[in-house]
Amino acid sequence: MKFINKNAYIQTAIFGTSFCKSAREGFFLILRNILRVSSIGYVSTLVVFVGKLFISIITTGLVYMVMEDQVGDKVHSLYIPVFFVFIISYFVADIFMDLFDMSTSTILQCFIADEEMFPAGQRYMDGNTRKFLDDFEKSKKNIVDNS
Repeated sequence: MKFINKNAYIQTAIFGTSFCKSAREGFFLILRNILRVSSIGYVSTLVVFVGKLFISIITTGLVYMVMEDQVGDKVHSLYIPVFFVFIISYFVADIFMDLFDMSTSTILQCFIADEEMFPAGQRYMDGNTRKFLDDFEKSKKNIVDNS
């Protein structure tokens, strides 16, 4: 249900149609391009997860170094405050990376809709975007073929 809602909101934002119609159109758009959407979705999920951990670990490390320098001799243990900093930074990173994930999905749906709606010479997409996705699909095909 979360997947359908997300794509319905994206379709509503792109085309301005009602939620139910957008949910149906988004579902069929994804269904027609399932391989492309799933492969980019998996890569996006991995990037989001690594991004959350990276942001949390870097923030926690910086806070530990600052606290050790400023109040290291006045506090019995820095591990409890640093643990709470890690938890808070993870939640903040989660919010920002969810925004990144939503924007990635939106750009992908715009790209696919542009491909389906317009002939090759009249598309709005940038040539670099087309080249990137073509290269990504070729590399994915090579990995599958070599496995």
